[in-house]
Amino acid sequence: MEELLTWIWFAECFPYGSIKPVQVLSQFPDLEEFYQNRKEWSRELSFLTSADRKRILAYQREEYLPLVEECQRKKIHIVTYQEEAYPVRLKHMDDPPMVLYYCGNLDCLRKKLCISIVGTRKCSTYSQKVAMVLSRDLSLHGTVVISGCAIGIDSCAHRGALEGNSPTVAVLGTPLDVDYPASNHGLKQKILSQSGLLLSEYPPGTPVQKNLFPIRNRLISGLSDGTVIVEAAEKSGSLHTANSAIEQGKELFCVPPADLFDSRYYGVKKLIRDGATVVFSSWDIVEAFRFSPPVQEFTQLDFNTVSIKNFTPQQPEGLTDEELQIWKSLKEQPITVTELAQKANLPIYQLMSSLTKLELSGMIQKVEGNKYEIKR
Repeated sequence: MEELLTWIWFAECFPYGSIKPVQVLSQFPDLEEFYQNRKEWSRELSFLTSADRKRILAYQREEYLPLVEECQRKKIHIVTYQEEAYPVRLKHMDDPPMVLYYCGNLDCLRKKLCISIVGTRKCSTYSQKVAMVLSRDLSLHGTVVISGCAIGIDSCAHRGALEGNSPTVAVLGTPLDVDYPASNHGLKQKILSQSGLLLSEYPPGTPVQKNLFPIRNRLISGLSDGTVIVEAAEKSGSLHTANSAIEQGKELFCVPPADLFDSRYYGVKKLIRDGATVVFSSWDIVEAFRFSPPVQEFTQLDFNTVSIKNFTPQQPEGLTDEELQIWKSLKEQPITVTELAQKANLPIYQLMSSLTKLELSGMIQKVEGNKYEIKR
């Protein structure tokens, strides 16, 4: 127990994503000795700031006993950097977490091939289908699919992988005891029920903070042999994962845009220009690693082989009958106002008023081609 508390203390002495813990260990590999002599030895490390030294001296490992007990109550497991069970791919990073918190099957990360599939939250129907087909095919042939369990592309990647034979891994930007996003509670449970893994470097009790998500992204790419960007606008958060993959020397793949003039794909276009490998099927990914089942076992992106009905957002509450009819009419794909009026059996003047209300409430959005779709 004392050794575990020492590693948690060490992890909490530095900001998440810091390279300093590895630098400390490179000079003082015996962490217990460093803890006992930290007042003197920390002065020898020129890269430590005064704030670093203050935390190292002020924090005591006994303070983290309640955290360990909370993890035990919540059935959250802890693995530390020096343990054999710690994911080996993360040890090749410059800034690995010293402690990981997890639920599920940590051994699934020992698979021969792990691929992360990520993209924007507000994604097109095309990109949802691509993410699901790719992840399903990869999973069917033994690849572990890794993503961040956000709404949008991440959810599609996990759900597609669950249709295959291999576990899927969700690397969270929150602690494991936070149900975020709440709409993915069932997805997390299904990941665990199929021998998958929920993983976070943030201990229980850590507040949800926007800045922790991009810090988390380095782990998604770090745990993977390659990363696939399905859809990304020019300032999409998934580009953080792409940049981490590049910095880590990992293979980077991109799905070709559905529409070259749609701003939702501008980030992907730039990555392709800069040399990312274009993906037309799961075989393009597997072939890059010389992991070679027969080519014919990998399908092209056949959208008829996958359904996105399970990925539709839950029906919102508090809608009028007319608004609910509009919302249901948009469930399958984006459509124009004229098509929507016909489908919902409403006059256009009456339809426009409800569309405006739904758009202002954030339930639907206008997209390219003067069409409307549900915000996912």
